[in-house]
Amino acid sequence: MIHTYLHGFLLMASMIIAIGAQNVFVLKQGLLKQAVFTVAFICFLCDFLLTSAGVLGIGEIFSISPNAAKILSLCGVIFLSYYGFCALLRAIKPTSLTITQGKKSSYWKIVAQTLAVTLLNPHVYLDTMVIVGTVGAKLAATQRWTFLFGCISASFLWFFCLAYGARLLLPLFNRPITWRILDGAIAIIMWAIALSLLLSVIK
Repeated sequence: MIHTYLHGFLLMASMIIAIGAQNVFVLKQGLLKQAVFTVAFICFLCDFLLTSAGVLGIGEIFSISPNAAKILSLCGVIFLSYYGFCALLRAIKPTSLTITQGKKSSYWKIVAQTLAVTLLNPHVYLDTMVIVGTVGAKLAATQRWTFLFGCISASFLWFFCLAYGARLLLPLFNRPITWRILDGAIAIIMWAIALSLLLSVIK
């Protein structure tokens, strides 16, 4: 049972502990100190629902339907390419780099942005429903719940640690040059992920 739990925990961790659109958004909201708990909880809840759906059944569909996974991958290429372009623009424009500039976003706008950066990114479906779901679907029925618990534990720890741990980095991110470097790195990484998805489709 412990082995199955760790399997789920480590697999999920390997999927989400990487710089991506969602993680960057959570990090920035933590730095801005805006709706931090809500952002972390929404990201965790979406992971919980999508991973549960994948492990408890939908993963079997993707294991026998490779075309569905390819369509999601192509959507991911478009989304990540666009997000990378937006990050590059932020790195070029100094007016959007400091935490104190501009008025704070409304609570519901942040909620909508969190849902968008999570659910409109096909990469989250590839991670939770296709990859994790397919692995979980291959386990015995009695092991799936333990595997799923390991997955959601990793998601919970990661998003809340990322959101609240970001405050420790506040002095560093008060400097505009740090935002330039971060957004520049984000653009490169988003395009690299998009390229890897595209290559996986055309192979």
